[in-house]
Amino acid sequence: MGDLINRLGELHQNYKSGISFLEGRVDTELDYDGGAKSVLSLNYRFLAICEFINNKNKIKFQELLSKSASLVAKNFQDYNSGKITETIYVKWNRFYNILDSYASLDTSAAEDIAKYIGNLDIDKKEKGFFPALSYSIKYLVLEDDKCLKIYSNKLSDYLDQKNAKNYLGYAEVIKAYINKDIKLVQKGFDTMLANHKQLCKGRGEYSNTEDEIIFLHGLGLLNLVRSRGFDIKLSDKLIPEDLIIK
Repeated sequence: MGDLINRLGELHQNYKSGISFLEGRVDTELDYDGGAKSVLSLNYRFLAICEFINNKNKIKFQELLSKSASLVAKNFQDYNSGKITETIYVKWNRFYNILDSYASLDTSAAEDIAKYIGNLDIDKKEKGFFPALSYSIKYLVLEDDKCLKIYSNKLSDYLDQKNAKNYLGYAEVIKAYINKDIKLVQKGFDTMLANHKQLCKGRGEYSNTEDEIIFLHGLGLLNLVRSRGFDIKLSDKLIPEDLIIK
């Protein structure tokens, strides 16, 4: 893992000082493609981690993370209404923001993103593990069991794809959820945590990012399945107990 947590105090102040500027760019001509909302979303996400770690402020964490996910949802809404026509910020790869929404415990953004994500013609042509994971999360949120099974099976088919095994736990959780097997759901989360820790090392995908401090995607998926009656328990500093839905 990197040393981001040791610099979080200074970074917190830097991000806070620039947030008003970023907020002022939203819904202006500078936001013609949704880019300003996307940048602000990333900043809110980082600040959410800072508030929880530096200030022990759970409420502010949830508020900022909800605002982060809501900005992504707004881009999808704006594209659907024709307000924006560029597709860069409304593609299938925004599914992680669905999990951020569940991590915040305000799931309204998750439901909006799930409704629209993957509807682009260009998205429907995408194949591989990660597009299949995106659709799996989409249909998990929408409680569309038929489509969820289809894309869960695709996840299994693509496990030999580059980098897919680093996300094996997601596939395990989703498959076990479908089969209502709580023991295997638990095992899937254990795999997710182990894989995520590896991705936080060295030059891993999450090294020196806020995700090496709190595993937001894991927290989000955990809150999602717990909200559906799966009493999964995790004890790890990457998923603080205080942020888990009761």
